[in-house]
Amino acid sequence: MARTPIIVAGVVFLLMIAGCSAPTAPGPDDSTFESLPQSGLNATEIADAHITGLSAAESYIIQTEQRTVTETTNVSVIQQTESTRRIDLRANQELLVATTTQQQEAQSQSQSQPQSRSVQSTDQYYNNNGTIYVNQTQSNQSQYAIQQGQQATVNTTAQRSLIERLINTIEYRRVEQTQRGDTAVIRYELQSVTDVQNLTQTSTATVENATSTLVIDENGVIRELQLNAQFRTDRRTLRIRFATNYTQLGETTVSEPNWTDDAREASKTT
Repeated sequence: MARTPIIVAGVVFLLMIAGCSAPTAPGPDDSTFESLPQSGLNATEIADAHITGLSAAESYIIQTEQRTVTETTNVSVIQQTESTRRIDLRANQELLVATTTQQQEAQSQSQSQPQSRSVQSTDQYYNNNGTIYVNQTQSNQSQYAIQQGQQATVNTTAQRSLIERLINTIEYRRVEQTQRGDTAVIRYELQSVTDVQNLTQTSTATVENATSTLVIDENGVIRELQLNAQFRTDRRTLRIRFATNYTQLGETTVSEPNWTDDAREASKTT
């Protein structure tokens, strides 16, 4: 399975379990950290440094939360995804667990209370040296599978497109240089949204309010990326919250989950 796309109200964020193999990375480049500008970040350079830093770390955890609320006159649609992704490049192993909740509320003139319905699903992907075990659960029913083939190598490029999109559509300003534990970091905050149509993939969107934080460490790794924003189109209001954090660099291991035997059994019958 090459990727798991989460598509919400015109905004696309990708949670990828596989892709191109990780590049061979040189050691951290201190000059990249020291030369980060006050503003006018180059999206390609930032993404390249991020991937290089992750490759050098060899293992890490990505924790991501995204929530979108789309409101029209009588309908509100909420989608929320929380995911944890553990990566160990040395062992070529990866484990992704993502839980998605979709909720819709509709108010009609004939009913005093809004009608609500919700669905929750959990997707788990375990990549062990190119063999991907899949466990997808919804309404207490699980489906298992094993996938092999092209683009099944653990990699570091999962959020590159997201990083580049945010930096290309938001003007960040450098706020401070500080420490997080033993690691030096630079924090940027949103100054303005420069391309709301590209950010939302909606030609008529306007910004009502927005904040965003970008934290880059001394090795070029984006440790934190957050966006909180509300947009307005001709017929709807769109609220977005997105937050991703990279932690435990160089300290992460991946253990085989206890459901892989079920996936092996399922693969025998297909």
